Amino acid sequence: MNVLVITPAASGSRAGNRATALRYRQWLLDAGHACRVETGFEPCPDPNEWQVDCVIVLHAVRGRYALAEAKRRGIPIVLVLTGTDYYRFQFTQAADFAASLEAANVLVSLHDLAYRSIPERFHSKLVVIKQAVAFKEEGSSNADDASAPPEPPDDSLLSRLLTSPVFPIAVIGHLRAEKDPFITARAAHLLPVGSGIQVLHAGAAHSREWAAQARTEMTRNVRYHWLGELNRHDTQHLLRQARLMVISSVMEGGANIVSEACVLGLPILASNIDGNMGLLGSDYPGLFEVGNVDALRAQLHRCETDPDYLTRLRELCQRRGSHFSPALESAGLLDSIARACSVSK
Repeated sequence: MNVLVITPAASGSRAGNRATALRYRQWLLDAGHACRVETGFEPCPDPNEWQVDCVIVLHAVRGRYALAEAKRRGIPIVLVLTGTDYYRFQFTQAADFAASLEAANVLVSLHDLAYRSIPERFHSKLVVIKQAVAFKEEGSSNADDASAPPEPPDDSLLSRLLTSPVFPIAVIGHLRAEKDPFITARAAHLLPVGSGIQVLHAGAAHSREWAAQARTEMTRNVRYHWLGELNRHDTQHLLRQARLMVISSVMEGGANIVSEACVLGLPILASNIDGNMGLLGSDYPGLFEVGNVDALRAQLHRCETDPDYLTRLRELCQRRGSHFSPALESAGLLDSIARACSVSK
């Protein structure tokens, strides 16, 4: 079978949609299928040379033209929903959102609570496929990632912060409004004078304004360090060495970084949105009210001063780690393709 995966994230991007698309390609190749990853139909070979048997589109609204074209051609469609689909474009571009869900044969959510965010008439199309994690051993070769920058020198900011006697907290997410990127910095700034918490924030700024805001925060807040965008090796190193991770998004479709932290047994504090609770559980004790700086400050202080609480969070995350296996994601993807092909006949 020839499967076309369409993502709005261009080649070379480290956006989550691109990473998901490349992971899907690997599962399809491993299963014996042919697969291409593109940003639309236009770059594809002539249909007479490479007949598309199924299309997987990541993002309902940004992928609306690809969805419409696949529908016109009669190609079975699997649509992977994103956080901005659920929580923004469903309301700001309601007609486009609805048309995309109508066009798709199968809707994929990356977390368990997506049904609460889409109209009930689409629930019969919905399946959940949680994003997989497969880590290399720390220190293993990075040669298969030709685009990765070289490892940082031993005296890099990241290395110094991770080896100093502090309580390093990882924040991994691009600087944009959906991530509420500076709430952890603001919460850390309110901690008692004796706190050893240091916020290590890895992520690219989506504009010069966001970058300027991060630099300003660093000048006024000695507990905040913006590291910029890290390659995958250094991101994994940060996750392995941090004591805690915070994901503070105001909208999220099921972040892969939550899966990664769980697989590593890294305790998580998370905003209480469906995209986080759908991965960690609605009763997970490390949740805080979205956008609430004081609530996050209290959680940070408890994690630093109450070892039993931190251990409890770690154990709960470790248990969740089994949900994010490559075998489960691969099987879910192949089942979704089979279902889309079946119902489109």
